[in-house]
Amino acid sequence: MAECVTKTRRGKTESEQVDFFVRSYECFLRARKSAGGGTRFYRVAGTTVCLLFAGDALVPQIAPALEHLRVPPAVPDLTLCVWDSRSTAVDMVPPPCAREDFTDHGEVLGFNSRRIRFAFHWSDYSVSLLDRAAKTGIYWIGDASAVPYWARAIPLRTLLHWWTQDNAAHVVHAAAVGTDDGALLIAGGSGRGKSTAALSCLHSGLYYLGDDAVVVRLEPRPCVYSLYCAAKLQAEDFEHFPSFAGLVRDPEHAGKEKHVMLLCPRFERQIVPEMPLKAILLPRIAGCAETSVVPAASQDVLRAFKLSELQLPYLDRRTQDFVQRLCTAVPGYTLDMGRSRRATPAAIADLLSRTHDAPPQQGYMREARGRAPLLSVIVAVRNGQTHIKKAVERAVSQDYPALDIVVVDAGSTDWTPEIVSRLPYRIRYVRLEDATLASARNRGVTEASGELLVFLDLENFWPDNTTLGRLVDALLCDPEADIAYGSAQLVRRNVDTDGYECIGQPTARGAFRAAAAVFRRSAFVKAGCFDTSPCSDHGAAWFARAQRSGAQMRHIGWVTLLVQRDGLVGAGGLAAADGGAFRRLKEALDRRRVRAEGGRG
Repeated sequence: MAECVTKTRRGKTESEQVDFFVRSYECFLRARKSAGGGTRFYRVAGTTVCLLFAGDALVPQIAPALEHLRVPPAVPDLTLCVWDSRSTAVDMVPPPCAREDFTDHGEVLGFNSRRIRFAFHWSDYSVSLLDRAAKTGIYWIGDASAVPYWARAIPLRTLLHWWTQDNAAHVVHAAAVGTDDGALLIAGGSGRGKSTAALSCLHSGLYYLGDDAVVVRLEPRPCVYSLYCAAKLQAEDFEHFPSFAGLVRDPEHAGKEKHVMLLCPRFERQIVPEMPLKAILLPRIAGCAETSVVPAASQDVLRAFKLSELQLPYLDRRTQDFVQRLCTAVPGYTLDMGRSRRATPAAIADLLSRTHDAPPQQGYMREARGRAPLLSVIVAVRNGQTHIKKAVERAVSQDYPALDIVVVDAGSTDWTPEIVSRLPYRIRYVRLEDATLASARNRGVTEASGELLVFLDLENFWPDNTTLGRLVDALLCDPEADIAYGSAQLVRRNVDTDGYECIGQPTARGAFRAAAAVFRRSAFVKAGCFDTSPCSDHGAAWFARAQRSGAQMRHIGWVTLLVQRDGLVGAGGLAAADGGAFRRLKEALDRRRVRAEGGRG
């Protein structure tokens, strides 16, 4: 079977995974026996979590951001074993998998059973392990001093995400503030003013639960829990919050990235562990004089909780279902922030005073499609500096709330990597050396987290922002279908109108372009991956193989891809621009002729 499929199907047995956990735990016990270490207890989202440290090196890296949740010793619901090798002189168990099984996003292909969770984070070479049955976790890093400064603001986030998810709650990428009337989430992507709005409220005396990651539970009633007492702020914003300057933990990063601040003990009285959740607020920097709050469109609220912003390993169906239920259960509003930052806390307090009886809004997916499976957008690129930014922007602009964007670079020698790194979106970037675009697409299949997959071309594009939703709808309406695809339409830019005009007719039902389709993973299990030979028309060849393998395909009857072409085309529209289609037609006719003549074709 093709390489990418064997990778997704290869895996350790559960007993092998449990054995790896046990051997790692034994290493921790040796480290704690050798270096000693303390024990601390915390109340996390209604559960008691015990941290066992081997040695003291990791205590200042992890404990300060959790200090506001610390409680006296009690019977723990979860025990986390924390250690590093350098200070304890005890090595970690060797990696249990080959290098190619460790994805850039933290997942380990084929390793996670229902009982064991395992993630490896490349940013600091750390390991997170959880035995769900034993309710015991392990956090290991080679050197405590290698913990990145930003990770000190959100320590143990992967383990706590897994734990809260098993306890009917979820970590969400949002800030949370409140008054005596309740709390609200401040949601939205990076750079939308989320942290600034939350810290404005803290500075004005409102309650505070977090600025980047909080825990939400919906039953028996929506509530939000504080997770970390750290906050992050851009260097230029300290002129508006000069009293925060003394809380900075990382002055060496001045002028580079957001600064990390520890808010305890100074704001300890304002940081509350739990509050009833009354609303979701989407901040927007309006640039006008006045600050106002208006009801938000439900699809905008869902988009604000894109899973790609959360950046946690093993985001699955449960997480997306939870987000959709959250956006249905709690009303959403847009905060248009005016020039006066002091107006934000007042507007939030006023909103909370009016939301006691506010009816929950209907979630976008309830209104439109019912469910929104996580959809991975795979972008294969090589030397795409001219088009990569616009291509990703087109993906993000799709009216679909659950996108996971994976960029696989086939060995660019231009500025593509730098451009991707500066895009204001959460993107997983994978680099291959001197690879074909087909190889890059194959790697994207292994890296993708979604149940469904779509391939994004750089120069070609989807007709409108509902295209992906329509293709997903087609798959959801036909559980037997492995692929939903539409036609491609050749277009040419009209320089006078700055629009596009169609050339000829759309492709026929039997013609296939990968970027015009949405795939279930089952399609690649049945048909294997794309042909990686340099001269292959890999999309058409894969389509033919998928047909022979029995993959079920559904043509949805409309155009789902616009293809830009310059130069002359024939009367058949795309036919003249797609020589591969003629080749495939000729090959099929030749095979049919040979069979009719009783030959061996």
